[in-house]
Amino acid sequence: MSKGVCWRAGQGFVALSLLLACSANSEPSSGNNNTGAGPGTGTSGSATIIGGLPGIAGGLVVDVGGSGGASGSGGAGPSCATVPVTAMVTRAPVDIIVAIDNSGSMQEEIDAVERNLNVNFANILEASGVDYRVIVISRHEEQGRKTSICVTAPLSANPSCEPPPDQPAFTERFYQYSLKVESLNSLVIVVDTFDGTEQDEYDLAPQGWGMWLRPNASKVFLEITDDNSAEMTAAEFTAAIVAKSPQFGTTATPNFRFHSIIGIGEKPNPTEPWLPDEPIQTSLCTGNNDIVENPGPVYQELSRATGGLRFPLCQFTAFDAVFDKIAKDVASHAVIDCEFPVPLPPMGKTLDLSTVAVSYTPDGVAPPKTYGQAMSLAQCVPDAFYVDAAANKILLCPDTCAAAQQGSAPKIDVLFTCEPTFVRPPE
Repeated sequence: MSKGVCWRAGQGFVALSLLLACSANSEPSSGNNNTGAGPGTGTSGSATIIGGLPGIAGGLVVDVGGSGGASGSGGAGPSCATVPVTAMVTRAPVDIIVAIDNSGSMQEEIDAVERNLNVNFANILEASGVDYRVIVISRHEEQGRKTSICVTAPLSANPSCEPPPDQPAFTERFYQYSLKVESLNSLVIVVDTFDGTEQDEYDLAPQGWGMWLRPNASKVFLEITDDNSAEMTAAEFTAAIVAKSPQFGTTATPNFRFHSIIGIGEKPNPTEPWLPDEPIQTSLCTGNNDIVENPGPVYQELSRATGGLRFPLCQFTAFDAVFDKIAKDVASHAVIDCEFPVPLPPMGKTLDLSTVAVSYTPDGVAPPKTYGQAMSLAQCVPDAFYVDAAANKILLCPDTCAAAQQGSAPKIDVLFTCEPTFVRPPE
């Protein structure tokens, strides 16, 4: 029996339309209905054999004519019936750490960030379905205090910033670690505040902003400054942050992306980002007659090394386009969750999990690859998955998961077939 899956890139969950193999009498298929010379016909329906899959004798049996069907060899007895069921597959959550320079030359840029964090960043992430969290490391705005940031609802819990509230107000989507970030020390501040070595001015996170991270979430940094890092190199930052928590990966394979909005010179289309494979730029941006101090080569190096994007800070009047692009990049790189819950069968039906197969298409268009079923995690091989019956989940094997997460617009099909699909265990 077969099931089709719909997967659209950027959505936070995916509806898997499953066609579950159940017998006509509500019991699991015995697995012998797709053998024989060819499809038979029955009194109440017909079955069609489609495409042989590795490990599945004779292909998939799809009921196309009613609740009953024929055996593969002569029509005696019921065939597999197909029943549509919907299951949900999610993308992994994303924690976004935004460090904002509070030096005196940053007033217009900070105002532009305030205007766009909700409308052109959080809203786009919300619409994409990504389970995101924004953690701002920058001084909170108080009455009369300039070059500081105040974030309003719906991202934060502050209904208004006119006048600014006494301190930041949090939601599940937003946290702020408030202290002044200077022109040259942003990376040091990010590292020292992770565990509270340097405290926020309102004592809202005694253990540092690391307490707001979710262990299963992907990590994204966004640096916003008109200067460079003078107190820490890119390599030193990577070594320091991965030493703080394994969530950030290792120095050899960092588990984060680093985007930067800095004094880098513009492209001909000034809101287009510099991509990771493009070299470090030495020119300064000039939009809005802005005066920047430095093109930020340390931040550029971090962006290039981690697959991040680089944008010119001087284009603050077009931050709507900039934050739109960053939000869409974050959403597109939110990795798929490699665990799929087994959906409940319809009333009176039962499932045979030994007949499950999984089909994967990396971009939703190319010919699919079919994964066979391993008996357990210990017996995993490439291009395989296993079933955790106790947890009622289908899990991609580690190598399979890593490969599947590289797809640009992946499509996953869970196939409940009429034959067991177990793969050969490793020697």
